[in-house]
Amino acid sequence: MAQRFVFSLSLLTVALAATIAYHYYKPAAPLNDTIEYQNAAYNLLKNNVLYGGSPNQLVDYRLYSKRTLGYPVFLLFQQQNEHLILISSVLLYVLLFFLGLHVLSLFIQTKAAFFSYTILFLLHFTCTIHTALNMADLLLAATVTSLVLVYYSCNISVYQKIFCISVLWGFGLLLKPVFLPSLLLIPVILIYLYKVTAQWRYWLLIPVAFWAISCAMNYSGSGVFEYSSISTINLGQYNAKLMVAKLDGADSANNFTNSKAFSVPRTLQQYTQYKQRVREKAISTILDNSLAYAKVHFTGMIKMILDPGRFEIYTFLGMNDKNESLTELLYIGNWDRLKTVMSKNTIVLFTFLALFFVSILKAVLVCFSITRIQDTLFILFVIAYFVLITGPVGAARFMLPVSVLYLVLAAIGTQHLLAFFQKRSKR
Repeated sequence: MAQRFVFSLSLLTVALAATIAYHYYKPAAPLNDTIEYQNAAYNLLKNNVLYGGSPNQLVDYRLYSKRTLGYPVFLLFQQQNEHLILISSVLLYVLLFFLGLHVLSLFIQTKAAFFSYTILFLLHFTCTIHTALNMADLLLAATVTSLVLVYYSCNISVYQKIFCISVLWGFGLLLKPVFLPSLLLIPVILIYLYKVTAQWRYWLLIPVAFWAISCAMNYSGSGVFEYSSISTINLGQYNAKLMVAKLDGADSANNFTNSKAFSVPRTLQQYTQYKQRVREKAISTILDNSLAYAKVHFTGMIKMILDPGRFEIYTFLGMNDKNESLTELLYIGNWDRLKTVMSKNTIVLFTFLALFFVSILKAVLVCFSITRIQDTLFILFVIAYFVLITGPVGAARFMLPVSVLYLVLAAIGTQHLLAFFQKRSKR
Protein backbone atom coordinates (compact mmCIF):
# COMPACT_ATOMS: atom_id res chain seq x y z
CA MET A 1 0.00 0.00 0.00
CA ALA A 2 2.86 2.39 0.83
CA GLN A 3 4.43 1.78 -2.59
CA ARG A 4 1.11 2.52 -4.28
CA PHE A 5 0.81 5.75 -2.31
CA VAL A 6 4.33 6.93 -3.26
CA PHE A 7 3.81 5.90 -6.89
CA SER A 8 0.52 7.79 -7.16
CA LEU A 9 1.79 10.88 -5.38
CA SER A 10 4.88 11.01 -7.60
CA LEU A 11 2.83 10.90 -10.81
CA LEU A 12 0.38 13.50 -9.49
CA THR A 13 3.26 15.76 -8.54
CA VAL A 14 4.75 15.60 -12.04
CA ALA A 15 1.38 16.36 -13.66
CA LEU A 16 0.71 19.27 -11.33
CA ALA A 17 4.24 20.68 -11.62
CA ALA A 18 3.99 20.75 -15.43
CA THR A 19 0.55 22.38 -15.32
CA ILE A 20 1.51 25.05 -12.78
CA ALA A 21 4.82 25.81 -14.50
CA TYR A 22 3.06 26.43 -17.80
CA HIS A 23 0.36 28.46 -16.04
CA TYR A 24 2.96 30.84 -14.59
CA TYR A 25 5.01 30.88 -17.79
CA LYS A 26 2.09 31.73 -20.05
CA PRO A 27 -1.09 32.44 -18.06
CA ALA A 28 -4.33 32.17 -20.02
CA ALA A 29 -6.79 35.05 -20.08
CA PRO A 30 -9.32 34.73 -17.22
CA LEU A 31 -12.63 33.14 -18.13
CA ASN A 32 -15.89 35.03 -17.82
CA ASP A 33 -16.97 32.62 -15.05
CA THR A 34 -13.78 33.33 -13.11
CA ILE A 35 -14.22 37.10 -13.41
CA GLU A 36 -17.80 36.89 -12.18
CA TYR A 37 -16.80 34.70 -9.21
CA GLN A 38 -14.07 37.19 -8.32
CA ASN A 39 -16.47 40.12 -8.64
CA ALA A 40 -19.04 38.31 -6.50
CA ALA A 41 -16.44 37.74 -3.77
CA TYR A 42 -15.27 41.37 -3.92
CA ASN A 43 -18.82 42.78 -3.78
CA LEU A 44 -19.74 40.41 -0.98
CA LEU A 45 -16.78 41.64 1.06
CA LYS A 46 -16.91 45.35 0.21
CA ASN A 47 -20.59 46.00 -0.51
CA ASN A 48 -22.30 43.15 1.38
CA VAL A 49 -24.11 42.05 -1.78
CA LEU A 50 -23.66 38.98 -3.98
CA TYR A 51 -23.18 40.64 -7.37
CA GLY A 52 -21.08 39.11 -10.16
CA GLY A 53 -20.56 42.32 -12.11
CA SER A 54 -17.95 45.04 -11.76
CA PRO A 55 -19.08 47.95 -9.54
CA ASN A 56 -17.52 50.30 -12.12
CA GLN A 57 -19.76 49.17 -14.98
CA LEU A 58 -23.46 49.47 -15.76
CA VAL A 59 -25.69 47.27 -13.63
CA ASP A 60 -26.75 43.94 -15.11
CA TYR A 61 -29.54 42.57 -12.92
CA ARG A 62 -28.85 39.01 -14.07
CA LEU A 63 -25.53 39.13 -12.21
CA TYR A 64 -27.15 39.60 -8.80
CA SER A 65 -27.94 35.90 -8.61
CA LYS A 66 -26.02 34.32 -11.49
CA ARG A 67 -23.18 33.12 -9.26
CA THR A 68 -24.19 31.26 -6.12
CA LEU A 69 -22.75 31.91 -2.68
CA GLY A 70 -20.44 28.94 -2.17
CA TYR A 71 -17.41 29.62 -4.35
CA PRO A 72 -17.20 33.40 -3.71
CA VAL A 73 -17.04 32.59 0.02
CA PHE A 74 -14.34 30.00 -0.73
CA LEU A 75 -12.35 32.73 -2.53
CA LEU A 76 -12.73 35.01 0.48
CA PHE A 77 -11.26 32.29 2.71
CA GLN A 78 -8.21 32.37 0.43
CA GLN A 79 -8.19 36.19 0.79
CA GLN A 80 -8.75 36.31 -2.98
CA ASN A 81 -5.02 35.65 -3.32
CA GLU A 82 -4.11 33.98 -6.63
CA HIS A 83 -1.33 31.86 -5.10
CA LEU A 84 -3.44 30.67 -2.16
CA ILE A 85 -6.29 29.77 -4.51
CA LEU A 86 -3.87 27.80 -6.67
CA ILE A 87 -2.56 25.91 -3.63
CA SER A 88 -6.13 25.13 -2.55
CA SER A 89 -6.96 23.91 -6.05
CA VAL A 90 -3.91 21.65 -6.09
CA LEU A 91 -4.90 20.20 -2.71
CA LEU A 92 -8.42 19.62 -4.03
CA TYR A 93 -6.96 17.82 -7.05
CA VAL A 94 -4.93 15.49 -4.83
CA LEU A 95 -7.90 15.01 -2.50
CA LEU A 96 -10.07 14.07 -5.48
CA PHE A 97 -7.64 11.35 -6.52
CA PHE A 98 -7.63 9.73 -3.09
CA LEU A 99 -11.38 10.14 -2.59
CA GLY A 100 -11.91 8.27 -5.84
CA LEU A 101 -9.38 5.64 -4.81
CA HIS A 102 -11.26 5.17 -1.54
CA VAL A 103 -14.57 4.77 -3.36
CA LEU A 104 -12.93 2.24 -5.70
CA SER A 105 -11.58 0.24 -2.75
CA LEU A 106 -15.14 -0.25 -1.47
CA PHE A 107 -15.94 -2.29 -4.56
CA ILE A 108 -12.71 -3.89 -5.70
CA GLN A 109 -9.11 -4.12 -4.46
CA THR A 110 -6.79 -5.33 -7.19
CA LYS A 111 -3.57 -3.96 -8.65
CA ALA A 112 -5.14 -3.83 -12.13
CA ALA A 113 -8.06 -1.68 -10.94
CA PHE A 114 -5.76 0.59 -8.97
CA PHE A 115 -3.33 0.98 -11.87
CA SER A 116 -6.05 1.68 -14.44
CA TYR A 117 -7.69 4.26 -12.15
CA THR A 118 -4.34 6.02 -11.62
CA ILE A 119 -3.52 6.16 -15.35
CA LEU A 120 -7.02 7.32 -16.30
CA PHE A 121 -6.92 10.01 -13.61
CA LEU A 122 -3.59 11.31 -14.93
CA LEU A 123 -5.02 11.37 -18.47
CA HIS A 124 -8.01 13.31 -17.15
CA PHE A 125 -6.53 16.64 -18.25
CA THR A 126 -9.78 18.51 -17.60
CA CYS A 127 -9.29 17.99 -13.89
CA THR A 128 -5.58 18.87 -13.96
CA ILE A 129 -6.10 22.08 -15.93
CA HIS A 130 -8.90 23.23 -13.62
CA THR A 131 -6.33 23.69 -10.86
CA ALA A 132 -5.32 26.87 -12.73
CA LEU A 133 -8.76 28.13 -13.81
CA ASN A 134 -10.23 29.46 -10.52
CA MET A 135 -13.67 27.90 -10.94
CA ALA A 136 -16.02 26.02 -8.63
CA ASP A 137 -15.87 22.66 -10.41
CA LEU A 138 -13.04 21.02 -8.46
CA LEU A 139 -14.66 21.92 -5.15
CA LEU A 140 -17.99 20.61 -6.43
CA ALA A 141 -16.33 17.38 -7.62
CA ALA A 142 -14.83 16.85 -4.16
CA THR A 143 -18.26 17.48 -2.61
CA VAL A 144 -20.09 15.04 -4.91
CA THR A 145 -17.42 12.33 -4.51
CA SER A 146 -17.50 12.75 -0.72
CA LEU A 147 -21.30 12.45 -0.75
CA VAL A 148 -21.10 9.16 -2.63
CA LEU A 149 -18.34 7.93 -0.30
CA VAL A 150 -20.54 8.67 2.73
CA TYR A 151 -23.48 6.89 1.08
CA TYR A 152 -21.46 3.68 0.68
CA SER A 153 -19.69 3.92 4.04
CA CYS A 154 -20.41 1.10 6.47
CA ASN A 155 -18.66 2.66 9.47
CA ILE A 156 -21.28 5.25 10.43
CA SER A 157 -24.86 5.06 11.63
CA VAL A 158 -27.88 5.84 9.46
CA TYR A 159 -28.42 9.03 11.46
CA GLN A 160 -24.85 10.22 10.84
CA LYS A 161 -25.03 9.20 7.19
CA ILE A 162 -28.20 11.21 6.55
CA PHE A 163 -26.75 14.24 8.34
CA CYS A 164 -23.48 14.16 6.37
CA ILE A 165 -25.23 13.59 3.04
CA SER A 166 -27.64 16.47 3.76
CA VAL A 167 -24.80 18.87 4.58
CA LEU A 168 -22.83 17.87 1.48
CA TRP A 169 -26.00 18.11 -0.64
CA GLY A 170 -26.61 21.62 0.68
CA PHE A 171 -22.98 22.62 0.15
CA GLY A 172 -23.14 21.33 -3.43
CA LEU A 173 -26.23 23.46 -3.99
CA LEU A 174 -24.34 26.52 -2.73
CA LEU A 175 -21.57 25.82 -5.23
CA LYS A 176 -23.64 25.25 -8.39
CA PRO A 177 -27.34 25.61 -9.29
CA VAL A 178 -27.13 22.22 -11.06
CA PHE A 179 -28.29 20.72 -7.74
CA LEU A 180 -31.49 22.79 -7.68
CA PRO A 181 -33.79 20.27 -9.47
CA SER A 182 -32.63 17.57 -7.06
CA LEU A 183 -34.52 19.32 -4.23
CA LEU A 184 -37.69 17.83 -5.71
CA LEU A 185 -36.43 14.44 -4.50
CA ILE A 186 -36.35 15.49 -0.84
CA PRO A 187 -40.10 15.00 -0.09
CA VAL A 188 -39.95 11.58 -1.76
CA ILE A 189 -36.89 10.53 0.27
CA LEU A 190 -38.40 11.92 3.50
CA ILE A 191 -41.59 9.90 3.06
CA TYR A 192 -39.66 6.77 2.06
CA LEU A 193 -37.37 6.98 5.12
CA TYR A 194 -40.37 7.57 7.38
CA LYS A 195 -42.03 4.41 6.09
CA VAL A 196 -38.82 2.41 6.52
CA THR A 197 -37.61 3.80 9.87
CA ALA A 198 -40.83 5.28 11.34
CA GLN A 199 -38.93 8.52 11.93
CA TRP A 200 -38.87 11.88 10.15
CA ARG A 201 -35.31 12.62 9.07
CA TYR A 202 -35.47 16.41 9.19
CA TRP A 203 -31.76 16.78 8.45
CA LEU A 204 -32.74 16.27 4.81
CA LEU A 205 -34.23 19.76 4.90
CA ILE A 206 -30.74 21.30 5.17
CA PRO A 207 -30.44 21.79 1.37
CA VAL A 208 -33.89 23.45 1.37
CA ALA A 209 -32.72 25.78 4.15
CA PHE A 210 -29.61 26.68 2.11
CA TRP A 211 -31.83 27.37 -0.89
CA ALA A 212 -34.14 29.64 1.16
CA ILE A 213 -31.23 31.58 2.70
CA SER A 214 -29.65 32.13 -0.72
CA CYS A 215 -32.96 33.28 -2.22
CA ALA A 216 -33.43 35.69 0.71
CA MET A 217 -29.92 37.09 0.16
CA ASN A 218 -30.65 37.62 -3.53
CA TYR A 219 -33.94 39.32 -2.63
CA SER A 220 -32.17 41.74 -0.30
CA GLY A 221 -29.71 42.63 -3.08
CA SER A 222 -31.89 42.76 -6.17
CA GLY A 223 -35.49 42.61 -5.00
CA VAL A 224 -36.02 39.24 -6.73
CA PHE A 225 -36.60 36.09 -4.68
CA GLU A 226 -34.77 33.52 -6.80
CA TYR A 227 -31.90 31.12 -6.37
CA SER A 228 -30.00 31.83 -9.59
CA SER A 229 -30.59 33.58 -12.89
CA ILE A 230 -28.44 30.98 -14.66
CA SER A 231 -31.45 28.73 -15.32
CA THR A 232 -33.16 31.47 -17.35
CA ILE A 233 -29.92 32.38 -19.13
CA ASN A 234 -29.15 28.76 -20.03
CA LEU A 235 -32.70 28.06 -21.17
CA GLY A 236 -32.61 30.89 -23.69
CA GLN A 237 -28.96 31.32 -24.70
CA TYR A 238 -28.00 27.66 -24.77
CA ASN A 239 -30.87 25.14 -24.79
CA ALA A 240 -33.19 27.00 -27.17
CA LYS A 241 -30.43 28.74 -29.15
CA LEU A 242 -28.53 25.53 -29.89
CA MET A 243 -31.72 23.89 -31.08
CA VAL A 244 -32.40 26.84 -33.40
CA ALA A 245 -28.81 26.59 -34.67
CA LYS A 246 -29.31 22.89 -35.39
CA LEU A 247 -32.56 23.52 -37.25
CA ASP A 248 -31.95 26.81 -39.09
CA GLY A 249 -28.25 27.63 -38.87
CA ALA A 250 -26.01 30.11 -37.04
CA ASP A 251 -27.64 33.29 -38.39
CA SER A 252 -31.07 32.25 -37.14
CA ALA A 253 -29.59 31.32 -33.76
CA ASN A 254 -27.93 34.73 -33.45
CA ASN A 255 -31.14 36.49 -34.47
CA PHE A 256 -32.96 34.46 -31.82
CA THR A 257 -30.75 35.75 -28.96
CA ASN A 258 -30.36 39.24 -30.42
CA SER A 259 -34.08 39.91 -30.10
CA LYS A 260 -35.45 42.46 -27.65
CA ALA A 261 -36.40 39.74 -25.16
CA PHE A 262 -32.68 39.12 -24.47
CA SER A 263 -31.75 42.77 -23.87
CA VAL A 264 -29.54 43.27 -20.81
CA PRO A 265 -31.83 44.24 -17.89
CA ARG A 266 -30.58 47.40 -16.17
CA THR A 267 -33.45 47.83 -13.69
CA LEU A 268 -35.57 45.56 -11.53
CA GLN A 269 -38.59 46.05 -13.79
CA GLN A 270 -36.53 45.22 -16.89
CA TYR A 271 -35.17 42.10 -15.21
CA THR A 272 -38.65 40.88 -14.29
CA GLN A 273 -39.70 41.37 -17.92
CA TYR A 274 -36.48 39.70 -19.10
CA LYS A 275 -37.22 36.55 -17.07
CA GLN A 276 -40.78 36.32 -18.34
CA ARG A 277 -39.98 37.03 -21.99
CA VAL A 278 -36.94 34.77 -22.25
CA ARG A 279 -38.70 31.85 -20.57
CA GLU A 280 -41.80 32.23 -22.73
CA LYS A 281 -39.76 32.59 -25.92
CA ALA A 282 -37.42 29.69 -25.12
CA ILE A 283 -40.08 27.28 -23.89
CA SER A 284 -42.43 27.97 -26.80
CA THR A 285 -39.56 27.51 -29.27
CA ILE A 286 -38.57 24.20 -27.68
CA LEU A 287 -42.14 22.91 -27.46
CA ASP A 288 -42.81 23.81 -31.09
CA ASN A 289 -39.83 21.63 -32.05
CA SER A 290 -39.82 19.07 -29.24
CA LEU A 291 -38.44 16.20 -31.33
CA ALA A 292 -35.59 18.35 -32.66
CA TYR A 293 -34.83 19.53 -29.13
CA ALA A 294 -34.80 15.94 -27.84
CA LYS A 295 -32.17 15.09 -30.48
CA VAL A 296 -30.06 18.13 -29.53
CA HIS A 297 -30.38 17.33 -25.82
CA PHE A 298 -29.36 13.72 -26.37
CA THR A 299 -26.43 14.77 -28.58
CA GLY A 300 -25.26 17.08 -25.79
CA MET A 301 -25.37 14.20 -23.32
CA ILE A 302 -23.19 12.02 -25.57
CA LYS A 303 -20.85 14.97 -26.16
CA MET A 304 -20.56 15.48 -22.42
CA ILE A 305 -19.47 11.88 -21.87
CA LEU A 306 -16.98 11.71 -24.76
CA ASP A 307 -15.50 15.21 -24.65
CA PRO A 308 -11.90 14.86 -23.38
CA GLY A 309 -11.71 18.53 -22.39
CA ARG A 310 -11.43 20.53 -25.60
CA PHE A 311 -12.48 23.76 -23.88
CA GLU A 312 -9.94 23.33 -21.07
CA ILE A 313 -7.05 22.35 -23.35
CA TYR A 314 -7.59 25.16 -25.84
CA THR A 315 -8.33 27.72 -23.12
CA PHE A 316 -5.26 26.75 -21.10
CA LEU A 317 -3.08 27.14 -24.19
CA GLY A 318 -4.73 30.46 -25.13
CA MET A 319 -6.21 29.11 -28.36
CA ASN A 320 -9.96 29.68 -27.77
CA ASP A 321 -11.86 32.29 -29.76
CA LYS A 322 -14.40 33.81 -27.37
CA ASN A 323 -16.43 35.17 -30.28
CA GLU A 324 -17.05 31.75 -31.83
CA SER A 325 -18.92 28.81 -30.33
CA LEU A 326 -17.55 25.47 -31.44
CA THR A 327 -20.62 23.81 -29.97
CA GLU A 328 -22.78 25.78 -32.39
CA LEU A 329 -20.48 24.84 -35.27
CA LEU A 330 -20.89 21.21 -34.27
CA TYR A 331 -24.68 21.37 -34.21
CA ILE A 332 -25.01 23.21 -37.54
CA GLY A 333 -22.52 20.81 -39.13
CA ASN A 334 -19.98 23.44 -40.21
CA TRP A 335 -17.18 20.88 -40.27
CA ASP A 336 -14.80 22.96 -42.38
CA ARG A 337 -14.82 25.86 -39.94
CA LEU A 338 -14.64 23.47 -36.97
CA LYS A 339 -11.60 21.78 -38.49
CA THR A 340 -9.96 25.15 -39.21
CA VAL A 341 -10.41 26.39 -35.64
CA MET A 342 -9.18 23.17 -34.02
CA SER A 343 -6.23 22.76 -36.42
CA LYS A 344 -4.46 25.97 -35.42
CA ASN A 345 -1.89 23.80 -33.67
CA THR A 346 -1.34 20.31 -35.09
CA ILE A 347 0.28 18.91 -31.93
CA VAL A 348 -2.63 20.09 -29.78
CA LEU A 349 -5.12 18.68 -32.28
CA PHE A 350 -3.48 15.24 -32.23
CA THR A 351 -3.32 15.39 -28.43
CA PHE A 352 -7.04 16.12 -28.38
CA LEU A 353 -7.76 13.23 -30.77
CA ALA A 354 -5.66 10.84 -28.67
CA LEU A 355 -7.57 11.88 -25.54
CA PHE A 356 -10.82 11.50 -27.47
CA PHE A 357 -9.98 7.83 -28.07
CA VAL A 358 -9.21 7.53 -24.35
CA SER A 359 -12.71 8.90 -23.68
CA ILE A 360 -14.19 6.22 -25.93
CA LEU A 361 -12.13 3.60 -24.08
CA LYS A 362 -13.44 4.90 -20.74
CA ALA A 363 -17.02 4.65 -22.00
CA VAL A 364 -16.40 1.03 -23.04
CA LEU A 365 -14.83 0.20 -19.67
CA VAL A 366 -17.76 1.78 -17.82
CA CYS A 367 -20.08 -0.49 -19.81
CA PHE A 368 -18.15 -3.50 -18.50
CA SER A 369 -18.76 -2.27 -14.93
CA ILE A 370 -22.50 -2.82 -15.41
CA THR A 371 -22.03 -6.37 -14.10
CA ARG A 372 -21.81 -4.72 -10.65
CA ILE A 373 -24.87 -2.55 -11.29
CA GLN A 374 -26.59 -3.59 -8.05
CA ASP A 375 -23.59 -2.30 -6.09
CA THR A 376 -22.89 0.80 -8.16
CA LEU A 377 -26.49 1.86 -8.87
CA PHE A 378 -26.23 5.03 -6.76
CA ILE A 379 -23.05 6.10 -8.58
CA LEU A 380 -24.78 5.56 -11.92
CA PHE A 381 -27.78 7.55 -10.71
CA VAL A 382 -25.61 10.52 -9.67
CA ILE A 383 -23.70 10.50 -12.98
CA ALA A 384 -26.94 10.16 -14.98
CA TYR A 385 -28.45 13.11 -13.10
CA PHE A 386 -25.62 15.46 -14.08
CA VAL A 387 -25.54 14.25 -17.68
CA LEU A 388 -29.31 14.58 -18.08
CA ILE A 389 -29.59 18.01 -16.43
CA THR A 390 -26.78 19.56 -18.48
CA GLY A 391 -28.23 18.61 -21.86
CA PRO A 392 -27.38 20.36 -25.16
CA VAL A 393 -24.35 22.32 -23.99
CA GLY A 394 -22.72 19.18 -22.57
CA ALA A 395 -18.94 19.43 -22.25
CA ALA A 396 -16.16 17.94 -20.15
CA ARG A 397 -16.26 20.75 -17.59
CA PHE A 398 -19.90 19.94 -16.81
CA MET A 399 -18.95 16.29 -16.42
CA LEU A 400 -16.14 17.21 -14.01
CA PRO A 401 -18.24 17.01 -10.79
CA VAL A 402 -18.90 13.29 -11.43
CA SER A 403 -15.81 12.50 -13.50
CA VAL A 404 -13.94 10.82 -10.63
CA LEU A 405 -16.93 8.54 -10.04
CA TYR A 406 -16.91 7.82 -13.77
CA LEU A 407 -13.24 6.83 -13.53
CA VAL A 408 -14.07 4.54 -10.62
CA LEU A 409 -16.59 2.72 -12.82
CA ALA A 410 -14.02 2.55 -15.63
CA ALA A 411 -11.48 0.99 -13.23
CA ILE A 412 -14.05 -1.59 -12.10
CA GLY A 413 -14.81 -2.28 -15.75
CA THR A 414 -11.10 -2.81 -16.43
CA GLN A 415 -10.94 -5.57 -13.83
CA HIS A 416 -14.05 -7.25 -15.23
CA LEU A 417 -12.67 -7.01 -18.77
CA LEU A 418 -9.40 -8.65 -17.70
CA ALA A 419 -11.32 -11.36 -15.87
CA PHE A 420 -13.37 -11.96 -19.03
CA PHE A 421 -10.26 -12.47 -21.18
CA GLN A 422 -8.64 -14.67 -18.52
CA LYS A 423 -11.65 -16.97 -18.57
CA ARG A 424 -11.58 -17.07 -22.35
CA SER A 425 -7.88 -17.99 -22.39
CA LYS A 426 -8.48 -20.96 -20.03
CA ARG A 427 -11.07 -22.58 -22.30
